[in-house]
Amino acid sequence: MPTNEFTILVKSAFELGYRTLGLYPLTGEVFTHDKAIELIKIAKKEGFDHISAYTNGILLFKHDIPELLISGINSLNISFPGFTGAIFEEVFGVPKFLEFKKSIITLLKTHRKLNSKITLRFIPMSYLTTEEIRESDFYRYIFSRFESDLIYLDETVKVFDSWAGQIKTKDLIKGMKADISPIKSIYPLKKVFLCNRLLEIGVLANGDVRLCNCRYDQTIETENDSLFIGNLKYYSSFADLIKDNKHRINKIRTDFFYGKLPTCCKKCPEYRPIKGDLTKELLE
Repeated sequence: MPTNEFTILVKSAFELGYRTLGLYPLTGEVFTHDKAIELIKIAKKEGFDHISAYTNGILLFKHDIPELLISGINSLNISFPGFTGAIFEEVFGVPKFLEFKKSIITLLKTHRKLNSKITLRFIPMSYLTTEEIRESDFYRYIFSRFESDLIYLDETVKVFDSWAGQIKTKDLIKGMKADISPIKSIYPLKKVFLCNRLLEIGVLANGDVRLCNCRYDQTIETENDSLFIGNLKYYSSFADLIKDNKHRINKIRTDFFYGKLPTCCKKCPEYRPIKGDLTKELLE
């Protein structure tokens, strides 16, 4: 997305009351954008309270890391398979561990040098246990020296989103499995509660605006995407798009509340129910 379009987007979103911004790699890596840091600065200048981003860390070294840490970002989430070249290539499928290593060492050293208050969360996506990752040379001799309340290693993620059933356990490396559980919507009252994720609005790089910016299936970027709202190129602002499509937004949420779920929601393992009277208030 061009910088000028992003500027218009965040300004309009802020005017609508949004104060949290997440730069997530829904259809690609955030830091493939050569002006990723500039985008963060634009959002911070507009007034967003919390800005976060997800990355695999491979391309960080190509950016100005000191500038990133003072850009206004609050948290950076880094997913990775392990601290060795072999596991990195086996799980991610690319021989990019050296680039990742270079990025992370620079990031850790700069974070300490600047006494940065940015949270760096490292998320292992692997068949290795957290203990096995901690036993690697990179962890013991480098990473462990920087761990703190702001820099930490999460527990290993071994069960992965099936992306609405598109990914099966057989598609993954041994020791990793897909979460194929249906949506966890049957509670004692035997009803479906509105999902909190449907209160989030995401914008793709091509300008598509959709509800829930973290779940999709093969229909994404097509007219059949059940969470699609509209495209920014047809509107003068983000606010106008939301206003003109309020009926569609409310219909998706109301249908969900009454059990008519979008296709990509039916097998989602990340259901976040909103219980109680709050649901009805949100749908009014």
